[in-house]
Amino acid sequence: MVLPLENQGTGVHQVIIIAALATTYENTLVCIEEPEVNLHPILQRRLLKYLAENTSNQYVIATHSAQMLDHERANIFHLTLSSSGTQIAPATTPAEVANVCADLGYRPSDLLQANAIIWVEGPSDRTYLNHWVRQIDPGLEEGIHYSIMFYGGSLLKELSADDRIVEEFINLRRLNRNTAILIDSDRTYIGRPLNDTKKRVIREFEKSEENGLAWVTHGYTIENYVPPDILAAAIRAVHPRKGKAVPLPSSRWANPLSSVDSPNKSKIAKYVVDLWPDSMADAALKKQVNRVVQFIHRANVGLISEVH
Repeated sequence: MVLPLENQGTGVHQVIIIAALATTYENTLVCIEEPEVNLHPILQRRLLKYLAENTSNQYVIATHSAQMLDHERANIFHLTLSSSGTQIAPATTPAEVANVCADLGYRPSDLLQANAIIWVEGPSDRTYLNHWVRQIDPGLEEGIHYSIMFYGGSLLKELSADDRIVEEFINLRRLNRNTAILIDSDRTYIGRPLNDTKKRVIREFEKSEENGLAWVTHGYTIENYVPPDILAAAIRAVHPRKGKAVPLPSSRWANPLSSVDSPNKSKIAKYVVDLWPDSMADAALKKQVNRVVQFIHRANVGLISEVH
């Protein structure tokens, strides 16, 4: 049942007013002060998505909301008050953004209170995972139904299972019970055992089948899931080599990026998802993505139907 507008909360009214007014202008600089007031984080995300996709304006938004800061198209500026007046500085690095969050009163634990958290090695994994999740369920959105965070590949490759840093990473699960992790197997042949660090992390993440999930790639790295012709086309686009063909991996246990010196994995991933068809032919990949989608649904019981 959909309630009439007069029975909706103040936040819904506010979103409609801002969206309607912004839509009446084109190619205009629009200033909005603290639009997050009265808005649930989901409505904040929906408003930003609407403004980005359905209007041609540029927006300057004064905000104290982490939801606004986390938008993929946002340029963040940090305003501070000093004896000489207001100082404005761009926040472009993770450290600078972290300083903004600290000044706004956010703690690391606040940033972990998403409905579901999926840990991946780096930005390219995030690009692939978001693309695959959308293929299975286009209604799921990062930042609303789940959040993706990076752990860095060296954590599981170079540190021992009982290292203090590994222990602290595992303990982060206490901050959010709905936590999953995607791990490159780094196997060079079928049946090669995982290292002890990866085994321990997998055990910890899968202690509760209801709230945890560990996905180990069925191949050397996540790029081995990409159809070879698509991966080769993406590599050629990002790392053109005049007169040289891109060698394809001999098997799923070979490093598919070994032919490139210092590959830009993030750019390659973006090209890949643009070239990737809507279908998902790899049965092993589809099985794992379905597990992730089911995990996200379990973490969002009662919410997904409301925001779709």
